Amino acid sequence: MRMNRTILLSIAGLIALTYTVHAQEDRLIENQRTNIIYDTTWGDTYLGKYTAENGLYVTNGATLTSDGNAYVGQLTSASNNMALVSSSNSVWRIEKTFQVGATNNGGNIVVVQDGGTIELNNLTILGAANGNSFMLGSGGTLNVESNFNASMDGFIYGTGNTLKVGGELSGLDSVESNRTVNLTGGNATWSFEGSLYTI
Repeated sequence: MRMNRTILLSIAGLIALTYTVHAQEDRLIENQRTNIIYDTTWGDTYLGKYTAENGLYVTNGATLTSDGNAYVGQLTSASNNMALVSSSNSVWRIEKTFQVGATNNGGNIVVVQDGGTIELNNLTILGAANGNSFMLGSGGTLNVESNFNASMDGFIYGTGNTLKVGGELSGLDSVESNRTVNLTGGNATWSFEGSLYTI
């Protein structure tokens, strides 16, 4: 939905300037596969809200910004949807929560690999027992601004990748040699084996 907001500015009561701020349109992807190869900004993003087997592919160094929440397979009827972020400098940035799957659907998957990056505030995976998952693959980067549990159901932690966490990182007691973990920001901590590491 597009929302307009008019702002008035005055200087010493003599000059009034008016401009309009447009909120980004929400994007609903149904019965289709969408390729993002240029920088694009949407509002809330739904990859398969009602329907199954939709696709979203961010490639070619493009940045997709979801200026709100993003969902992959939101409702019970929306199974087997796939989002892929791949190739150098390709980014999907979600400003709020990123939800993969629903309790009663399955087969929804998000993959970031081969130079792609997903940036988000909070990751939620529902229905992991039904195959809903988020895979951090080889060459991929996941940047989480808040707390993150690397052992959450449905999170597939591959190798040869980078995990960045701005809050508390839990569920990870060690880092393999072909993985990179970065704690970013002044509030970042790493809780493991009964210990707490703070930067």
